[in-house]
Amino acid sequence: MKRLPTWRAAPGLLSLGLLTPHSPLVLADADDAADAITHNWTLAGEHQYRRQDACSSDCADQSTQLRLSDRLQWQSLTAQIYLDQQINQQDDDQTRLRLAELSAHWQPEDGWQLRAGRFSQDFERATVMQPMAFFQTAAAPFDQLADPDGLWMVSATHWLDDWTLTAVLAEANRANSDQPGTSEWQPAAGEVTPRQWGLAAERDFDALSVTLLAQQYQGRRPGLGVGYSRVIGSSWQLVGSSFIRQGSHYLSGYQQSRAHLLASLPTASADAVAAQLPDLQRSDSGWYPRLSQGIQWSGLTQMLQLELHYDRRKLSADKQQALYQLSDSTSASSTSPSAESTAFSNAAASLGNDRHQQRYLYQSWQYENTDYRLSQALLLGADHSHWWQLKAEWLPDWSLSFWLAYNGWQGNNQSEFGRAPWHSQISTGGQWVF
Repeated sequence: MKRLPTWRAAPGLLSLGLLTPHSPLVLADADDAADAITHNWTLAGEHQYRRQDACSSDCADQSTQLRLSDRLQWQSLTAQIYLDQQINQQDDDQTRLRLAELSAHWQPEDGWQLRAGRFSQDFERATVMQPMAFFQTAAAPFDQLADPDGLWMVSATHWLDDWTLTAVLAEANRANSDQPGTSEWQPAAGEVTPRQWGLAAERDFDALSVTLLAQQYQGRRPGLGVGYSRVIGSSWQLVGSSFIRQGSHYLSGYQQSRAHLLASLPTASADAVAAQLPDLQRSDSGWYPRLSQGIQWSGLTQMLQLELHYDRRKLSADKQQALYQLSDSTSASSTSPSAESTAFSNAAASLGNDRHQQRYLYQSWQYENTDYRLSQALLLGADHSHWWQLKAEWLPDWSLSFWLAYNGWQGNNQSEFGRAPWHSQISTGGQWVF
């Protein structure tokens, strides 16, 4: 079935920008091709300058990231290794050697394949917001050097005449597919990483590809998902996916935090706080879907994409802004913290980095020829805040590329991206595939 080009690449390649051919280095004689070890080396680097435009003092920051990666393949074994060097202006330099993939696969008999190790299992049909990406690396369209780590898992795949069936047992995915997003669970320090299982069925028709998925986290209710891609003519493609589960772990955590705060206050203060803090009922018994629907147009040199995402597990824009307003007004009107003002602050902090909206619109455009690539992307929230990127890349040959990118986060004090820690960012970098 024909698949139109998207921003999706093989696991570990999208985040490195490896959208060009590879040149493997074979360390063996031709007679020993079956036992050859192939290497795909990549050296990439990026320097970032960030500034918080709304800050009254000097709030600029700079950092440099260097990455050397190698993808090794030998018979049925695959490994992806990254050596990262992070240099920050605050002198908290960091060097990390990471194993993004280490997997083995074998076929015990015709029609069967077993795979084990650390890798990504791609069932997702949507491209940016990914409701079904429980077993793969989350998409990162704004980050050229995002972490591409896979999950530790085992999978068994069986090919039938019309369907492909895959069963998976894996550790839980912290990224959990949303960009921006939140994990389905937040394990406490020292807790063992929970497991998840999944069963997927895939089928290709003439111009339609369908995926059905059942997934469950350890100790949680199971959920069901469906994804599809439909090619229309020679230039258009519809891509979508959805997932639904009973109960919202995210909203349950907020309700528990809210109840704990109210129980710790005197009755009079608790009643005043309870009247102003959003009360999210039925977070354990309701059904909470996530939906992504996109449309893509591809020409000879250009690609345009629109994708709409809805996640009922998250806060509506009105509830989100109400929490911002409460925490801001309380902090501004109180010179010394009181029990009530502390409750407001704690209630807002209870959502932490997970305070995200229900609805997003993603849009991207790309133009490419043999010498350069121009791209633009926009992520627009329901509260009218937006995160956008302009990027230019120079492609002197297939193994070299250099880029210059500008990221901006904009919105008011009661919007998600308006509160991003850095409001603007300029980055320049390059990579060499050898």
